[in-house]
Amino acid sequence: MHPQKLSDLLLEKFYCNDTESVTGLFQFLINEGDRVSYQIMLPHLLSASNIHEFEEIIHKRFSGIERFIQQGKNLYNFVKYTEERRDPIIWINDLERGIVGWDMGLLVGLVRSALGSGYITKKEAWKYIEQANTLCADVLHTPEEIDKSFLIGKAMKSEKIEDWDRFLSCYSRLDKYRK
Repeated sequence: MHPQKLSDLLLEKFYCNDTESVTGLFQFLINEGDRVSYQIMLPHLLSASNIHEFEEIIHKRFSGIERFIQQGKNLYNFVKYTEERRDPIIWINDLERGIVGWDMGLLVGLVRSALGSGYITKKEAWKYIEQANTLCADVLHTPEEIDKSFLIGKAMKSEKIEDWDRFLSCYSRLDKYRK
């Protein structure tokens, strides 16, 4: 991809326009990413009997966190959607493993964009990619676990069934490489 397009992507989607801002974003993804909000949300999501109860719990516990609630709703609805489809089956332990695969996949993609934009060096890029590898390897032990972690994180970002179908289609296509 052209360096200007990479720079535009980093600016428009992640508000990064220089080395300092991209390295700050990388550190956020390595240290926290969406994993923290996911870990806070998951017990409430699993204990709620429906989406309205989940929203009420979150509103009571965390006032003013609309993004958090929206991601929780997206995740809740996605899990229900996959239960109806029965492909793939999202198990409790998949949810408990979390979305480190999503955060680190995002990190690696952004590192590549920052490298292509000239914000970081190749050596710095490899440092971030190695950190992503270490974090994933600590939690995710099979290709399926990696794929589900990424899938769950990605699904949490969208409320559209069309998006979920696209994500699930990609997930299913990867199945032949997992065996």
